Amino acid sequence: MAKGLEEKYPDDKKVNIMAFENAYRASDILKEDIIKNSTLSAEQIEEIATFPNTVTDRIVQNKEVDGKPVVEISDDFEAVIEQPKLSDPNSKPVKDAEYTDDIDKMLERKLFLVNGAHAATSYFGYNKGYEMMNEAFDDPEILADVKNLMTESGDVLVKEHGLDKDELEKFKESKLNRFLKTASHDTIERVGRDPVRKLGEKDRLVAPAIKAYDNNMPFENLAKAIAYAFKYDEVTDEKAQEINEFIKENSIKDAIEKYTGIKEDKRKELFDKIVSEYEKI
Repeated sequence: MAKGLEEKYPDDKKVNIMAFENAYRASDILKEDIIKNSTLSAEQIEEIATFPNTVTDRIVQNKEVDGKPVVEISDDFEAVIEQPKLSDPNSKPVKDAEYTDDIDKMLERKLFLVNGAHAATSYFGYNKGYEMMNEAFDDPEILADVKNLMTESGDVLVKEHGLDKDELEKFKESKLNRFLKTASHDTIERVGRDPVRKLGEKDRLVAPAIKAYDNNMPFENLAKAIAYAFKYDEVTDEKAQEINEFIKENSIKDAIEKYTGIKEDKRKELFDKIVSEYEKI
């Protein structure tokens, strides 16, 4: 992509470059990587390209057909684009996409309520020895914990972004129903993989927990999910093994500070709750 932009420069027509990826402000991340790999300066790249951020949501599942592993993509989807950053802010270049001038609100709605609930279910399910996501969702105890987690994250979204509570309840219900319908084809290992990324300070579990704590709101179920993520030790998952080796060599307290950015001296009640939940497992 960097080489393509070098060929294009100079050009008076800007190209839109959008990363439809499960990451917070993925287009910004892509832009920085393109700049690092280009002979053009950041200013020159900005003359010929714009990087609107997106929210993307589509279930991709592992499935077996005629004894062979294949990828199945669901019909249900969501694609949201940061309209003010488009080369023409009045345009709608992607058919059926939703356009917004507040991408953070849409990113966090999806990250907290979809990605967060999905990841938490996988970590709870893994601890009980399940292999498939439908086994985890069929467990009443896990489902109750996940619903409570979604309530905590949803309350944060209402507080932070002023989202309508009734609309948010409909969104939560629709996403949960979709999980229940599609979970029989999805593995715990696929959903839970790379806990290093999923435990990031701005990611699906830690970010809403921090926001809940900072706003004096309930965070107990989020803290529990974070603790179970630290207990995830799938042998085929390099990142899970990295975390578990770090805990063995140091401590769970050191791991929380290293991987989540939650500091004991700054957010003590949240920190202590994660430790206590971890020690209960």
